[in-house]
Amino acid sequence: MPTISRPIAWVPVLILVGIALTITGRIAAARDDMTDSEKRAQVDELYRSYRRDFPDVQDIQPEEAMRLLQEGKVLFIDVREGKEQAVSMLPSSIPAQEFSQAPDRYRGRVLIGYCTISYRSGKLAQQVATQGTTILNLRGGMLGWVHAGGKG
Repeated sequence: MPTISRPIAWVPVLILVGIALTITGRIAAARDDMTDSEKRAQVDELYRSYRRDFPDVQDIQPEEAMRLLQEGKVLFIDVREGKEQAVSMLPSSIPAQEFSQAPDRYRGRVLIGYCTISYRSGKLAQQVATQGTTILNLRGGMLGWVHAGGKG
């Protein structure tokens, strides 16, 4: 039995697509006009909302992490996907997969997890805490790091 389909009313669809593109363009333009401090505030706000999912995880400000890096006391654990890591990684960092293969090898260093905005790294820190390992979560992740003047 053949199926009967209704024709799509293209005019309303095209109007909705046009509206969506206009709104998206305005949002992108507004973000381009934001100052660095406004962008950093937005990153901080987003990170605070994520913290509800891992409230017991300790975090660390990017500036403090930079100080520990200069002192040679830190190992960053990059929780992002390989394609993200191929673009950039923080100095003195290893992929989370490498860390998980031999976490005891890195004892004695301050372990700091990060991802783009530190949600995935917060979840990793929460998970390894149940195994007795402490990973600090970089507040705001890679975005927080860059807004604090760090190089990726």
